[in-house]
Amino acid sequence: TSVEIPGNVKKLYFTFSDCPNISEVILHEGIEDVCGSFQAMSLTTITLPSTIKNIGWAFCGNKNLKTVYSKAKSAPSWGDSSENLSYEYIRNDRPPFVYIENEITVYVPAGSIEDYQKKWKFYNSSTAPLKFVEYDFENNKVI
Repeated sequence: TSVEIPGNVKKLYFTFSDCPNISEVILHEGIEDVCGSFQAMSLTTITLPSTIKNIGWAFCGNKNLKTVYSKAKSAPSWGDSSENLSYEYIRNDRPPFVYIENEITVYVPAGSIEDYQKKWKFYNSSTAPLKFVEYDFENNKVI
């Protein structure tokens, strides 16, 4: 099953979680925040639009997730949306990709690796290891 989120939806908070039959999520340009969304699904790959700014606690528990394509030139934050929510426990230290044991390859725009490595350096025993690779999104190839 596939879910498609149009670009006129700017923010999603804790949506489409615990939906094991969903194996594909399409996020269109314009989406900025998916805080806590898309947890415990059957995703193997996710593409984040260039407009994404926050992915705090997103994609947790997707045990088959192996590939992330992030078109954002600046690494999305991990939970900056707390002022917009009644959830008191959402803070800036809520990493995505928690409860995933396999390594995830994260493809990022040219010149963005250092930003991603710096901003996404917080790992713990519950967070999937991340490998960053520069990617040419116009020509769909590794640089």
